[in-house]
Amino acid sequence: MKKKTALSKQNNKVVIIDQYEIFRLGLKSVLSKQSMHATIVGEAAGYQNIDTLLSATHPDILLISLDKINLADKEIVTYLKQTYPDLKLIVLTDCQDEKTIVNFAKNNRIEGLLSKTATSQDVAFAIQSIRYGNNFYSQTIKDILYNGYILDASSRENEKIQLTNREVEIVLLCSKGLLAKEIASNMQISKRTVETHKRNIFKKLGVSNMREMILYAVKNGIIERI
Repeated sequence: MKKKTALSKQNNKVVIIDQYEIFRLGLKSVLSKQSMHATIVGEAAGYQNIDTLLSATHPDILLISLDKINLADKEIVTYLKQTYPDLKLIVLTDCQDEKTIVNFAKNNRIEGLLSKTATSQDVAFAIQSIRYGNNFYSQTIKDILYNGYILDASSRENEKIQLTNREVEIVLLCSKGLLAKEIASNMQISKRTVETHKRNIFKKLGVSNMREMILYAVKNGIIERI
């Protein structure tokens, strides 16, 4: 499968993977009614022929069902992310274990994460959000991640996290809504360097996205150092 550099300019091409045909049919029905920007180009009950399917369909988004988020689920997500770095993933899950969901969200670059109790509009909104470069989590998942973040932050409250002055400056500029290209121009460094700094900041703070980074920086007074 050839690597793609961006989502389709027209309809997003979507592949659905779920073991139950009735669930796949339901998702196709939802997308046909709720979203004007998605075209289902393939589906499968499992991952046995995933490479063949992706090579044949060249999707922008892979919508997959991971009921329990077990070790096998994590391994397939890791494989997909490493093999198809430009492929966007939307995960639907029945998992109710907060620790599992928090760790899964933090350790994987998942563009969409929804509970299977999510509404049909949530699924459509997830695809719309990803189309414009944003992530989307359903409200149930947001609540779990927020609670997990608070608990995790509490357990780290006595740890001293050190950011360099340049990293702090990047956090500040991000909090003002500047994009990586704008930050690079402002700081007279390359966009690639900005992205490298952001990855390092995420790792140091134990966060997985911009919103969590800024929230952490505000709560812990990091931005005030600039």
